[in-house]
Amino acid sequence: MTDLHLEAARIIQKFNSKEGFIKNLVYSSTFRNLRQLFALVSETIKYQSILKEILKKSGSSLLTEELVNNNNELAIVLLYEELIGAGFGRAGHVRKMMRKHKAEIKVAHEAFLKENNATSLANVLSGNSLNRKDFPVLPRYARVNLIKCPVQEGIGKLCEDGWEYVGRLHVDRFKEDVSSLTEYQFGLDPLLDDVLVFPINTDLHKDKLVMDGTLVLQERASCVPAHVLNPQPGSVVLDCCAAPGNKTSHLASLMGDQGRVIALDRDAKRVSTMNSLLQRTGTTCVETFAQDFLTLSADSDEVSDITMILLDPSCSCTGMPTGTSYRQEVPLERLHALKRYQISLLKHALRFPNVQRVVYSTCSTSHQENEEVVEEVMYNVKHLFQFLPVLPSWPNSRGMKSFLHHSSFLRVSPEDHLSAGFFVACFERIKKAVKSDCENDISENVVDKSNESFVEVEKIETCSANGSKVGQSCHYTTKKKKKKRHLSEDENETSCPESNCEEIKDRKKELDKEDDDADDVSENIRKRKKKAEEDEDFKDMAKRKKKKRNKKDEDVSEGANALSDNTPLPTEKKRKKKKHSKDVDEKLTENIEYENIVDNAEGRRKKKKKKKKEKDDGDETM
Repeated sequence: MTDLHLEAARIIQKFNSKEGFIKNLVYSSTFRNLRQLFALVSETIKYQSILKEILKKSGSSLLTEELVNNNNELAIVLLYEELIGAGFGRAGHVRKMMRKHKAEIKVAHEAFLKENNATSLANVLSGNSLNRKDFPVLPRYARVNLIKCPVQEGIGKLCEDGWEYVGRLHVDRFKEDVSSLTEYQFGLDPLLDDVLVFPINTDLHKDKLVMDGTLVLQERASCVPAHVLNPQPGSVVLDCCAAPGNKTSHLASLMGDQGRVIALDRDAKRVSTMNSLLQRTGTTCVETFAQDFLTLSADSDEVSDITMILLDPSCSCTGMPTGTSYRQEVPLERLHALKRYQISLLKHALRFPNVQRVVYSTCSTSHQENEEVVEEVMYNVKHLFQFLPVLPSWPNSRGMKSFLHHSSFLRVSPEDHLSAGFFVACFERIKKAVKSDCENDISENVVDKSNESFVEVEKIETCSANGSKVGQSCHYTTKKKKKKRHLSEDENETSCPESNCEEIKDRKKELDKEDDDADDVSENIRKRKKKAEEDEDFKDMAKRKKKKRNKKDEDVSEGANALSDNTPLPTEKKRKKKKHSKDVDEKLTENIEYENIVDNAEGRRKKKKKKKKEKDDGDETM
């Protein structure tokens, strides 16, 4: 088996398990010829559903080969190379293996073409979209407008018009239930309580219930964001990019037209279209504005009461049907530009101070606009918000597994859910627990809070006013170094504050008494410690004196040992030094006296000589 075929099979397997898109998977491969690998992978995936049928008709004996080893994706790649591709080149061992199954593959191939009345697999691919896994035909969905009537009343009105209601469809066999619907039959969606499912190719545009606003034609996945946001009557909700208004009217429907929905869109024409829809559905709680969401100040008093935000921004719409495919190719530069814009919108939505829940949705299948956006924003707000899992009971609908929080995301596809491609994520603000009076009493008993030095942050579980447990981070302060005491689990898990108040007071008295005893013990310990320190000082002083005596004894012993060597003792050295200095002083004195004597004698001689000279001069003068 060649490296090319093995790597192509590995990438197709990852693609089928939704671990990434073709380009990302191919260009993250270490295979040397990425262009060749991309061509083989993309073409094999295009024909994948057809090749599976041929493999099944051939008896699947190819899977039993040692080189294939029951690898379905590898068998599909080999079938593509045999029937459509460029063959196996120099891979003689692969050609030899495929030659053994050539007859059965040929029979299955011809039978498949005959069934589809085609001359080639390419004709089957282009001419019969029902055989294409990436372009299934979708049923018709309609939402009951709860402002006009309840769901059951809407179902009754349809039955009065000649429709047959088959009940709620099953979530595990949704595809089979939809395919079994015949003309003028309909059922209720298994996950969305106000969504009705009609047979494929049903046209309801001119139905009187649609014309009067009792039913709203809306995609199944498009109904998910409002249900995830789940606004209650009286709520204040902001729809950031509202036009054309289907999700906005759905929000008002779930609220019973009670409360306030602020709908923004920067395109005035689209806002006009939205107003027409809201008028037809009888919605009165929606306020529409032709305004860019980014220009709305999150600190404004006018929006301070907003608690919920729905953000469905502009996207590449790669999940919406266009008549030829759901997987549209969008330039990477445009995807990155859309991603930056979507991140700025989502960050702005999370800045509103009182918002408790934000739902982000797109009709795109690109991970750049979906998982990458919400993961990047969550990294910056994880101390304030957390992901709320979106419809976890929906089978096979989680996000891409390569992302950290994929299990919290909803990713809907036409192949698996008979709906347009869609993505939904929900941000929910982390709630802060509030202490009740009972909780405060327990906290006072846990540790002494009368002093101010910080000691510890501890997580405790206590009872709230309604009896439910609340996790609360409590900061306790104390100057005392005594061990902190905690209530037992039974005392912490009190189910009702009122029934345990007396017990708590008794427990508080016992703890106070224990605190007094602990204070007495601490005082005794302190006195003993002080006395021990004094004893230690006394011992140190005794050691110093003993050391001094030992040193003197050592000097004496050294002197005794030095007698035999005529070595001067330390005291004798001092005496000799003193004598030497005295002798030096005496000698200096003698020298000075001698010099004085010499100077005096010399002076006398000069004086005599001078007198004699004066005398001789006097005689000459005479």
